[in-house]
Amino acid sequence: MMKVEYGGYIIEVFSYRSGGYWRPDIRISRRKGGEVHTEQLVAPEDALLDTAAESDAYGVQFAKTEIDSRE
Repeated sequence: MMKVEYGGYIIEVFSYRSGGYWRPDIRISRRKGGEVHTEQLVAPEDALLDTAAESDAYGVQFAKTEIDSRE
């Protein structure tokens, strides 16, 4: 699991094995007032990585790109 703060969001990536490869399960959270809003991002189907570390890094970069597109 990898947890990173970026652009006011918390990015969490939980990588898991799927068919011999690793895939990222990505969640981003942001605090607004007294509430925390969390959403799950879906990586492309072809995001199949060789190691958990590669999957975590991919998931973080994917989330950063999504966050940047919102601003």
